[in-house]
Amino acid sequence: MIIQSNRIYTEKGCVDGFLDVENGKIKQILTKASRIKADLEYGNLRIIPGIIDTHNHGAVGYRFDDVDEASLKVALKGQA
Repeated sequence: MIIQSNRIYTEKGCVDGFLDVENGKIKQILTKASRIKADLEYGNLRIIPGIIDTHNHGAVGYRFDDVDEASLKVALKGQA
């Protein structure tokens, strides 16, 4: 799948281009000069690979405010 965005954030800065995604993983990042057809176009929406929302209160039936280590591991695996 090819995903286009004017703002793909990478370790080298913001790129205007395409993500080539295969089996749920980024295979490569291509610049706008590649001129390939995108399956999804996100325009100015930001794509920030690797960012995970860390603000949460629990998962899969467990809360993080009062949980033992085994339950925490289940909850974290559920979030992943």
